[in-house]
Amino acid sequence: MKKIIFTMYLGLLMLGCKKEKVMENTVISAAMDVSFVNCSGENLLNPKTGNYLTANDIETFVIRGGVKTRVFYPNLESPKMFWIGTDGTGGPYILTLYFDLDKDSFQDNKVVMFLKYKDGGEDKFTAEFNSDRSDNYKVAKKIWHNDVQIWETKDATIPHVTIKKGSCAN
Repeated sequence: MKKIIFTMYLGLLMLGCKKEKVMENTVISAAMDVSFVNCSGENLLNPKTGNYLTANDIETFVIRGGVKTRVFYPNLESPKMFWIGTDGTGGPYILTLYFDLDKDSFQDNKVVMFLKYKDGGEDKFTAEFNSDRSDNYKVAKKIWHNDVQIWETKDATIPHVTIKKGSCAN
């Protein structure tokens, strides 16, 4: 009788044991912070600066399947794939650009995005991602601005770059 009870108890114990599913870490680093300044060094995203840039002054495009396509995701908090603001500590106004990670936006390991401004100007940003990227691991390793490399990393840090806008005398 003891053997039967022990066997039943052992069976119930085994039913309660399940192999734990190992969760993969997710690392997505596909953004960059940009400060835009004029020739005088004034922050062009700050509302206190004359002719400052707002989200309404900027359109976003991505090369998708070889075609330059306007980016707008109305269901996202940042539908144009960027955000303008401060870090809340009184720091400078920045534009955080989120690279479009749609599979059709990748050409090899690169995503090419454009910011087009109300004055007709345009900036091209290219990010090269890790070659072993997956749904859980996408990290921008190098970034170019208008075809000039401006940043490179071996980890998942978010770059912050400053770009001068306007025609500045040297």
